[in-house]
Amino acid sequence: SFLGLTGYFRRFIPGYAHVARPLSDLLKQDVVFQVGDEQEAAFTELKRRLTEAPVLRIYSPEAEATELHTDASQWGFGAVLLQKDSNDGKLHPVCYMSRKTTEAQRNYHSYELEVLAIVEAL
Repeated sequence: SFLGLTGYFRRFIPGYAHVARPLSDLLKQDVVFQVGDEQEAAFTELKRRLTEAPVLRIYSPEAEATELHTDASQWGFGAVLLQKDSNDGKLHPVCYMSRKTTEAQRNYHSYELEVLAIVEAL
Protein backbone atom coordinates (compact mmCIF):
# COMPACT_ATOMS: atom_id res chain seq x y z
CA SER A 1 0.00 0.00 0.00
CA PHE A 2 1.04 3.61 -0.51
CA LEU A 3 0.91 4.36 3.22
CA GLY A 4 3.06 1.31 3.89
CA LEU A 5 5.69 2.57 1.46
CA THR A 6 5.68 6.15 2.69
CA GLY A 7 5.48 5.00 6.31
CA TYR A 8 8.72 3.09 5.84
CA PHE A 9 10.38 6.40 4.92
CA ARG A 10 8.50 8.54 7.47
CA ARG A 11 11.68 9.59 9.27
CA PHE A 12 12.81 11.24 6.03
CA ILE A 13 9.55 13.14 5.51
CA PRO A 14 9.00 16.27 7.63
CA GLY A 15 5.53 16.37 9.21
CA TYR A 16 4.65 12.90 7.95
CA ALA A 17 1.87 12.15 10.45
CA HIS A 18 0.11 15.46 9.80
CA VAL A 19 0.32 15.14 6.01
CA ALA A 20 -0.72 11.47 5.97
CA ARG A 21 -3.66 11.90 8.37
CA PRO A 22 -6.38 12.25 5.68
CA LEU A 23 -5.19 8.96 4.16
CA SER A 24 -4.62 7.05 7.38
CA ASP A 25 -8.04 8.12 8.67
CA LEU A 26 -9.54 6.13 5.78
CA LEU A 27 -8.16 2.95 7.34
CA LYS A 28 -10.21 3.27 10.51
CA GLN A 29 -12.76 0.53 11.00
CA ASP A 30 -15.86 2.74 11.24
CA VAL A 31 -15.02 5.08 8.32
CA VAL A 32 -16.46 4.80 4.82
CA PHE A 33 -13.59 4.61 2.33
CA GLN A 34 -14.17 7.65 0.15
CA VAL A 35 -11.36 9.56 -1.54
CA GLY A 36 -11.91 13.30 -1.85
CA ASP A 37 -9.89 16.44 -2.41
CA GLU A 38 -8.24 16.26 1.02
CA GLN A 39 -7.01 12.71 0.42
CA GLU A 40 -5.80 13.55 -3.10
CA ALA A 41 -3.87 16.52 -1.72
CA ALA A 42 -2.27 14.35 0.99
CA PHE A 43 -1.28 11.75 -1.61
CA THR A 44 0.30 14.38 -3.85
CA GLU A 45 2.08 16.08 -0.96
CA LEU A 46 3.55 12.82 0.34
CA LYS A 47 4.88 11.99 -3.12
CA ARG A 48 6.42 15.45 -3.37
CA ARG A 49 8.04 15.30 0.07
CA LEU A 50 9.41 11.83 -0.59
CA THR A 51 11.24 12.95 -3.72
CA GLU A 52 12.71 16.35 -2.88
CA ALA A 53 15.22 18.04 -0.57
CA PRO A 54 16.24 18.57 2.14
CA VAL A 55 18.52 15.56 2.01
CA LEU A 56 19.40 14.13 5.39
CA ARG A 57 22.94 14.28 6.68
CA ILE A 58 24.71 11.47 8.47
CA TYR A 59 24.93 12.01 12.24
CA SER A 60 28.36 13.23 13.32
CA PRO A 61 29.46 13.09 16.96
CA GLU A 62 32.02 15.78 16.10
CA ALA A 63 29.45 18.29 14.82
CA GLU A 64 29.79 21.86 16.06
CA ALA A 65 26.24 21.78 17.46
CA THR A 66 23.35 19.32 17.65
CA GLU A 67 19.78 20.52 18.24
CA LEU A 68 16.46 18.75 18.71
CA HIS A 69 13.45 20.79 17.60
CA THR A 70 9.95 19.56 18.47
CA ASP A 71 6.40 20.67 17.87
CA ALA A 72 3.06 19.29 18.97
CA SER A 73 -0.62 19.87 18.39
CA GLN A 74 -3.88 18.14 19.20
CA TRP A 75 -3.55 15.99 16.07
CA GLY A 76 0.10 14.98 16.18
CA PHE A 77 3.65 15.77 17.10
CA GLY A 78 7.04 15.61 15.52
CA ALA A 79 10.70 16.36 15.85
CA VAL A 80 13.77 17.03 13.77
CA LEU A 81 17.36 16.42 14.83
CA LEU A 82 19.66 19.06 13.35
CA GLN A 83 23.43 19.43 13.22
CA LYS A 84 25.47 22.49 12.36
CA ASP A 85 27.79 22.11 9.38
CA SER A 86 31.21 23.62 10.04
CA ASN A 87 31.61 24.43 6.32
CA ASP A 88 28.50 26.55 5.81
CA GLY A 89 27.49 27.26 9.43
CA LYS A 90 23.91 26.12 8.76
CA LEU A 91 21.79 23.56 10.56
CA HIS A 92 21.00 20.49 8.44
CA PRO A 93 18.47 17.73 9.23
CA VAL A 94 19.78 14.38 10.42
CA CYS A 95 16.40 12.71 10.99
CA TYR A 96 12.70 13.41 11.40
CA MET A 97 9.99 11.72 13.44
CA SER A 98 6.28 12.30 13.63
CA ARG A 99 3.22 10.55 14.97
CA LYS A 100 -0.50 11.09 15.22
CA THR A 101 -1.85 11.56 18.71
CA THR A 102 -4.11 8.91 20.17
CA GLU A 103 -7.65 9.77 21.16
CA ALA A 104 -6.57 10.04 24.82
CA GLN A 105 -3.55 12.21 23.96
CA ARG A 106 -5.82 14.68 22.17
CA ASN A 107 -7.07 15.66 25.64
CA TYR A 108 -3.58 16.57 26.88
CA HIS A 109 -2.68 20.17 27.62
CA SER A 110 -0.33 21.77 25.09
CA TYR A 111 2.54 21.59 27.60
CA GLU A 112 2.03 17.85 28.00
CA LEU A 113 1.98 17.37 24.24
CA GLU A 114 5.25 19.27 23.88
CA VAL A 115 6.88 17.08 26.56
CA LEU A 116 5.47 13.98 24.85
CA ALA A 117 7.10 15.07 21.58
CA ILE A 118 10.46 15.45 23.34
CA VAL A 119 10.19 12.07 25.09
CA GLU A 120 9.18 10.26 21.88
CA ALA A 121 11.99 11.94 19.93
CA LEU A 122 14.60 10.82 22.44
